[in-house]
Amino acid sequence: MGALVRDRFLRSSKHTAKLLATGNQPLVHRNDFKDHFWGVGPPSSAGNSSSWGSGAGEGSNHYGKILMEVVRFSSLAAYSL
Repeated sequence: MGALVRDRFLRSSKHTAKLLATGNQPLVHRNDFKDHFWGVGPPSSAGNSSSWGSGAGEGSNHYGKILMEVVRFSSLAAYSL
């Protein structure tokens, strides 16, 4: 999955620029469909799926972690040129 996401973002200079502009910020794939593997969904205690309350959600955020790896990879590749 990491290779696919990296390929997707590096094929488009527009997408690459937007992603690199995030710098060292933590990236969180937030969603309202309770995908707790790829992203962070609303807390399971929330009554409805759009109720985030304080904004804290639950999930592993694997997609966000992959995006942060793409940023690191792209930054290192640009630095080594």
